[in-house]
Amino acid sequence: MFRILDTPEPISDPAEPVPLPVQPRTLTLDRVRFHYGDGPEVLHGISAAIEPGQMVAFIGPSGTGKSTLLALMMRYYDPTDGSLMLDQIDFRHAALTDLRAHMALVGQDTLLLPATIAANIGYGRPGASRDHIAEAARLAGAAAFIEALPDGYDTLLAEGGQNLSGGQRQRIAIARALVTGAPVLILDEPTSALDPYHEEHLIETLRSLRGLRTVLLVTHRLPSVASCDRIYVMDGGHIAEEGTHAELLALGGHYAQMLSSAMGPPTVPKRRSTSDAI
Repeated sequence: MFRILDTPEPISDPAEPVPLPVQPRTLTLDRVRFHYGDGPEVLHGISAAIEPGQMVAFIGPSGTGKSTLLALMMRYYDPTDGSLMLDQIDFRHAALTDLRAHMALVGQDTLLLPATIAANIGYGRPGASRDHIAEAARLAGAAAFIEALPDGYDTLLAEGGQNLSGGQRQRIAIARALVTGAPVLILDEPTSALDPYHEEHLIETLRSLRGLRTVLLVTHRLPSVASCDRIYVMDGGHIAEEGTHAELLALGGHYAQMLSSAMGPPTVPKRRSTSDAI
């Protein structure tokens, strides 16, 4: 354990970091390439420009480099070539605390503590007032179910939030990310563990954040991305296609094929026989 704790961080601050106060900024990926150690390259020249307030998705099957791209956005690693920038300021030229203060990550697995709902949300911003917590819950679409509980925000959660549904746990996690005030909200497979009903409600929540936050979805589930301002389809570490839902459907390429596969073959209603009618 101590050997792991004593291992130096692979990422460090520059000697003279560029000031980067928290505010909405354009996130740019400029010909980003990356490989782990001496392994093969997993990202091959990824380029994208994401404007403040946009809702954008990076989609594709497992193994296409989505998780690696997410790790670069959080600056857990630096690209081996190319750059990631906020308003033309290279990630490597800013202090880590300033950079990561712009990003709020909601992971695939929601981590909730055996504490009150207010404490679980406020964990994203130590010292957050009850008003800040309630506003974050409202934006995350969680206020209604929280306020319906007998103890409201003082409701004590079980270990892992097991006394909440999957959709409710995910909304608490989004509220925790929103209370940080970070202008960029990154969601890693946010609907993978949800049933269609809760998935649709969560998608509605994300749509309502458009313009208030920059929302980045990293997912393989296509129902989550149809209303995005821009969709980047990844294939083998490349951006194979980009555009809106309608543009990509009209293109008839990877996205259209993925959507067709996700929907499955059309079902034909079974003809009722005379005995069925009787």
